[in-house]
This record gives sequence, structure tokens and C-alpha cells, in this order.
Amino acid sequence: MNIVPSSTHPAAATSGASYEAFANHPGYRRMFAPDRLTIGIFLPLRFFQGDMTVLQGQSELVAEIDMESRGERFAEAVSYFRHLTAPGRPQISSRLGALNGADFLPKPAAGRIPLIVTGSSRQDRTWLAENADGWLTYPQATHTAEGPQRLANIIQDWRTKIPDGGFRPHMTNDWLDLVDDPDFPRTPLRGGFVLKTGRKGLIDLLSEWKKAGVNHAALGIQFSERPAKEIIQELAEEILPLFPSLEGPEPLSAKW
Repeated sequence: MNIVPSSTHPAAATSGASYEAFANHPGYRRMFAPDRLTIGIFLPLRFFQGDMTVLQGQSELVAEIDMESRGERFAEAVSYFRHLTAPGRPQISSRLGALNGADFLPKPAAGRIPLIVTGSSRQDRTWLAENADGWLTYPQATHTAEGPQRLANIIQDWRTKIPDGGFRPHMTNDWLDLVDDPDFPRTPLRGGFVLKTGRKGLIDLLSEWKKAGVNHAALGIQFSERPAKEIIQELAEEILPLFPSLEGPEPLSAKW
């Protein structure tokens, strides 16, 4: 990809950025801070149970994706996105499209859009440390403390490679079958894909993740047998106070 920046186009905007770059971003600041863990919930709360015919033929379409070059294409897409949303009117020539002095609107309301990379996307950790504003990885095993410890090693290795040495958030996720017995032990289901546990087991897991360096945990309750309303209430009353949302700027109003 060939990019010719305009005179007002800052080169720093094309690489990853640390905590200070998002001082005015309400969502980022309410979710992420050093040595803090917040929690969120996957939506929808339950899986679709209706007609699935709309998915017919999707596997064939996916199979036509070029697997050998997807890592290269992902890296190119990140660079394209960063230049497209930065100030100025860059000239871009790429497989993803060409621009010559065009202006991209609307501009990011908080000055910069945090770019969180999920998994490796066929990039090594050095690339991730240099180019991502944050990183989401899968959690390792969640029914014992060994999984969070392995995750801690991964997070630490990634963070040592961040060029400016600044804080960039790490996220992980898990699917829960949260039972009403608070003492129910952490038990793996579906080959470890789902964690069945009570409230105390979940608190222990979140505490281990926090110690490992995780800054946000996304929880899915689609596999839970209890009604979603009961689970949400328990999370709000018993879990959220221990891992609350952070103070941050007021939400921004849209200006067109």
C-alpha cells in the first residue's frame, strides 16, 4: 500500500497508541485503566432460536476467503483504517481502494478510534504491540488458576514489546452457566468452551484475571440454564460492585 500523507497528517496516528491518547474518549476511559478490571455482557442474551435458512450457503462463501494471505491483508487493512480516520487528506493506493485528497466524514468524535485486535490475526506479538491500541485474547482454561497464570505470561510478554512502554488494555471473554448455588465449583463444560460455576467461583476467576493483567472481561450467558433476568440481577448486585465501571468523560453528543 502506498500512502502519501498531507502536511497535517500526523505519522503517530498510523501506529498503536497508549492510554494517554484516549483521555477524551468516554467509552475507553470507563472501560480501561491500569491495574483495573471491568466487566461487560455479550448481547444478545440468548441465541437465535428461529428459522436458520438465512445462513444457507454461508460456509461456501467463507471457504472462498484467501487463507494464505489473510495476515498480510489484515495488516494492510489496519494501516488503511488508521490513515483514513486520521486528520488530513491522505493519498492512498491499496488493494482495499484508492483515495486522492478525499476527506473522510464524520471525523472520530473523541479524536481517535481505539483499535482493539482480537486474537493474533496471523500477526506476531511484536506487530500487535506496535500497531494495536489494545488486545483481546481467549482466556485459556478458566476452571483452575493455571489458566489465568498462562494468560498472565502472554499478557506480560506482549506488554514488554509495546514501543512506548505505556499502558494498553487487555481483554478476554468467557461463556458462563452461572448457577444459583454461590458455592458451586468452577466446572468446564463443552470441552472447556463454557464455565459452569457459582458466584464465588466467578469472583475468584475475575480476581485471577485482574492479577494477570486483564482490564476488561466480556461475559456471555447464552449457555446458562437460569433465566437471563436472574443472572443479570445477580451480576449487578454481587459482581459489578467488585469490578465497577470507571470514572470517565461525559458521553459525547453527535455533531453533524
